[in-house]
Amino acid sequence: MHIPDSCHQWRLKMQSNSQESDGAERQVLHNVEADPCTPLEVEEEFFVRLARTSPWENAPQAWEAAIRIVWGNDRNPDGPDRFYCVGRIVPEDRMRTLIRFTPVADWSRNLDKEAPQRASGIAQRTGVLQSSSLAAVGGSAAKLWPADLSPKQRAALCSDLAQEYPTGHSGGIAWVADAADVPWQDDRLRPVLRRLGLPHFEHDIWVLMLRYNRNDLNRTLHVPRAFDGINCPGFAVQTDCDAPTGMTRPTPEAGEGSLGYPEAVHRNRMMKISVIALRQIDGHTS
Repeated sequence: MHIPDSCHQWRLKMQSNSQESDGAERQVLHNVEADPCTPLEVEEEFFVRLARTSPWENAPQAWEAAIRIVWGNDRNPDGPDRFYCVGRIVPEDRMRTLIRFTPVADWSRNLDKEAPQRASGIAQRTGVLQSSSLAAVGGSAAKLWPADLSPKQRAALCSDLAQEYPTGHSGGIAWVADAADVPWQDDRLRPVLRRLGLPHFEHDIWVLMLRYNRNDLNRTLHVPRAFDGINCPGFAVQTDCDAPTGMTRPTPEAGEGSLGYPEAVHRNRMMKISVIALRQIDGHTS
């Protein structure tokens, strides 16, 4: 993308080194500048809106301004509908089964936003309480999980969640990989998560794994573009506009020369998930 003169100061702030910046803003800026495939009208609208948010005092503030434009806010409630999922549609013969790894705490946080009554019902049936709102209902009876739960309770939770569950965060998008390429059945998932470029799992013990069929999604899959990853410094921009999928950027812990996996994005929706499983990252399937 070409950053216009009206956003030149934004570019300078995103490049700046300061105590408030850890270099993430520089990577996000690189992703924006390296993306040659975002439709021109979408690109232009982003920078018009961005220019209206000036002045930017530092790199974090400049980055936050860009995130708010893409994610949407009270003044721009349709932000994601405009800037998400504008990349090429993944061909129908690719990525037939999708896989996604999320933090274990997400189950109740996502359902609290999408279907709070259902979250409460699941908590009552399975005896599992996680989010602050559910914990308030359960009081001292609220459980820590998954380590404190029996295998039977964990299985009951996953079975209940699979009936209808959000594929991503409310109002946003879901990043998915191709289950045919990801060795999700391996006993140890740590190397897999590293090759997927998911640094937030580096110190976690458990992960929630979702697998679902593309045909059941009823949403189009798109090659990720820079705006999809506006909040994701580790996102690797696909510079080939004819590429059928994106490709994850492994974390440094994956080791030099490690390859990524084919990936795509789609809009979040509530749906029946084929398989939801709680996995111990360095252990075995629970």
